[in-house]
Amino acid sequence: DAPRAGYLQLALPAGVTAEGWDMKTGSHTAANGEYKNGVLTVPFALESAGTCAFVFTADKEALPAVEEKAAEKARFALPTGEYAYSLDEENICVLDFTRWRWVEGDDRHAASGWHPVAEALKADQQIRDDIGIEHRGGNMVQPWYSKLHFKQEYGTLEMEYEFEIETLPKTPVTLAAERPDKMSYAVNGVPLAPDGSIWVDICFKRMPIPAGVLKLGKNTVTVRTVFTRNTNLEALYLVGDFGVRAGLHTNTLTALPKTLHFGDLSDQGLPFFTGCLTYTLPAAAFAGAAEKQSADGKVLLAPGMFHGALVRVITPAGTQRVGWEPYTADITDAVKARADVQLVLVGTRRNTFGPLHLDPPIAFAYGPMHFTTEGTEWSEEYRFIPSGIESCDIVVE
Repeated sequence: DAPRAGYLQLALPAGVTAEGWDMKTGSHTAANGEYKNGVLTVPFALESAGTCAFVFTADKEALPAVEEKAAEKARFALPTGEYAYSLDEENICVLDFTRWRWVEGDDRHAASGWHPVAEALKADQQIRDDIGIEHRGGNMVQPWYSKLHFKQEYGTLEMEYEFEIETLPKTPVTLAAERPDKMSYAVNGVPLAPDGSIWVDICFKRMPIPAGVLKLGKNTVTVRTVFTRNTNLEALYLVGDFGVRAGLHTNTLTALPKTLHFGDLSDQGLPFFTGCLTYTLPAAAFAGAAEKQSADGKVLLAPGMFHGALVRVITPAGTQRVGWEPYTADITDAVKARADVQLVLVGTRRNTFGPLHLDPPIAFAYGPMHFTTEGTEWSEEYRFIPSGIESCDIVVE
């Protein structure tokens, strides 16, 4: 939508002028106010969710006037793809379905066979039902108290998380998980050990998978722990240079795509990726804009609908952030220099940490209950929120 025009009127002493302060760039402009009958009237234009900031001062400065928005001479859409790209971190494969069994128990239960595959948090609930303690949540005994007063060991619990490999990764793969000090982890029977580094958050420890352990076809992560009231079952995360195809209960490692097109990332090998993704827009893509550009005109990059925190546009002149209206970045310098432009989508962590099975996936607000919904609000299949940049226009002014 076009910016909304308005006027700010204030009763001020004679000689006071208004300056417009750009909260994004820090630049100052003359606000072109008109003083009459003790009232200063300042015009402004404001986009939806925009900000106008004014400073009123008696010390008038020689500032440039507010730049008028130029009329569009031409607008055209960039092709949807394919584009070279890069990731600022390794790709992610979520392992959040597991089967479980008691290897040995105490007087409250006996060793058992494998229970059917369930999402990890729901498996946690099944285990707590099995030994007769409350589920994790707002009504549970709080962990700080439980650690002091509830130390009973209920037996050795074993879990298996499976995944498939269609194309073996050429570089090392890491398993990221919580509490390797309390749980033992193995892949295809080979024990893992933390390397002292963390992944994303201090609670996730990285455990390198030794070379030669992964294989084509089915692979299994085995987790063992002595279960207490303070044991928590969670999803696991494979981290490495691979593509991912999400499936029902079992995800598959594939090759990373060579290029990406505009649109959702979930079907392009990156369903769980939530870092920063950079599309490289080649100089040739702006040839049409260069033909229409006048000597003093501008060329703007206008990302369409994007799904992430914000977009960064990088040209030889520097980096611009696009996260609010008018959702444009000035790429005139790149067009004149016939240089590539980097279009960076800054992701959120939603499609990594969830909720991943909430149906529908978009809710007014989110809390712990949205990770273990029931009935029609639960989906065994993944329910991702959209990710990626849907389109991108070039605007010539």
